[in-house]
Amino acid sequence: MTGLLERIGVFSVRRRRLVLGMWLAVIVAVVVVSRVVGAEEVDDFEVPGVESDTAMEVLEERFPERAGASATVVFHVDGGAVTDPANAAVIAETMTEVRAMPSVLSATDPLAGARSVSPDGRTAFSAVQFDAAAADLGREVVDELFDTAGPAESAGVQVEYGGELPTVLKERHTGAAEAIGIVAAVIVLLIMFRSKLAAVLPLGTAIAGLAVGLALVGLLAGAIDIPSVAPRLATMIGLGVGIDYALFVLSRHRDQLAAGMPVEESVGRTNATAGQAVVFAGGTVVVAILGLQLADRPQLVDTPEVGMRG
Repeated sequence: MTGLLERIGVFSVRRRRLVLGMWLAVIVAVVVVSRVVGAEEVDDFEVPGVESDTAMEVLEERFPERAGASATVVFHVDGGAVTDPANAAVIAETMTEVRAMPSVLSATDPLAGARSVSPDGRTAFSAVQFDAAAADLGREVVDELFDTAGPAESAGVQVEYGGELPTVLKERHTGAAEAIGIVAAVIVLLIMFRSKLAAVLPLGTAIAGLAVGLALVGLLAGAIDIPSVAPRLATMIGLGVGIDYALFVLSRHRDQLAAGMPVEESVGRTNATAGQAVVFAGGTVVVAILGLQLADRPQLVDTPEVGMRG
């Protein structure tokens, strides 16, 4: 392994443009193939034998009308009350659209009584029951549910959606957290290396590796169940580990250059020593994950949280 990695390092230095071009081609190819034939992650995860799974089986057997996903439609007005004739009329229109959805079994009347209207009269809610689980319904049903807000919102009534279905199947965005992490990493690298190129290299290799990793997740989703949270976890772990491994290799190379070692020899020796450690560490993680997946094929429970569309 040591000799092979050293030869790869030396070859990469001598044919640096060819190697860089080949890696760029591989990255583009993997991403394109993942976009074309890759599958989406799923939100339907069960752990056979656990109490929650047993409860769902009993519910499906004895109360099938309550075994599907649920949602909550909340109406709020800043002035007056939801029971005012004008507000009540548009709320009724929205609820008519909700009940007209093919997948909706029932929806309570938000203005039926004190249990669904707040004490100040400005907020009311409706409990919506669907005929299938959240994963079976899909995100298109969530979008259809959100579209029912039109009549009420056009009249100035605020409409929000919460409960199981909107929370489990809400569209997930990477958000600003990863961007903040990247900026912080750049600042730390600049302070440590005091060189723009040296600071950019670990981050660049981490992002390239992350792009390939996320593409491979999409490809694997076509063969095994991949939880929808996997890409976000992969992003966090990939950036951290990618930068860490790149720093390990780059630091060894810079130390050897400072000691007077020629560039070609330094790259070969760095790849044979630090590179071997990186290959071993990364390979161990991959083998462990695949081993767990193939041993039991466990499926995680995607526990819904109460949330609002905002």
